[in-house]
Formats: sequence, C-alpha cells, structure tokens
Amino acid sequence: MQGKLVCRFHGGLSTGPKTELGRQICAAAKTIHGDDSRLDREISRITMQRLRLYAQILGVPFRSDAGDKRL
Repeated sequence: MQGKLVCRFHGGLSTGPKTELGRQICAAAKTIHGDDSRLDREISRITMQRLRLYAQILGVPFRSDAGDKRL
C-alpha cells in the first residue's frame, strides 16, 4: 500500500498523547519504578524530610536506608 507508514493489521508503536490535556494526564500518571505516581513520591519526600527534622530535634541518628537494620 503506497503512502501508508504502518501495517493496518499490526499497527505501530504508540506515538503518545496528542492534545495538551492528554499530555498533562500522562505526566500526572507517569511512574518511574513500581506503582508510585509523582504525587506519591512527593509525599514520600516530604515525609522523609519531616522525619529527618524530628530526628535532628530529638538528637537521634536517622538513616533512611536502614532497611532491616532499624536503629
């Protein structure tokens, strides 16, 4: 078929959102790892800042990467 860029049966890769609203919705829902949205990561970041501040006020060591080695 002349003038066609993708197979009509198999399609092609997504070319992404076309409208400004579509771009905004996609950006708001965008995740990097796991199921966390940008809003979830921002809430986590603020929470960790508060915990660091509380630890500093109380004079206790704070390690955000403690994992299973809780202080």
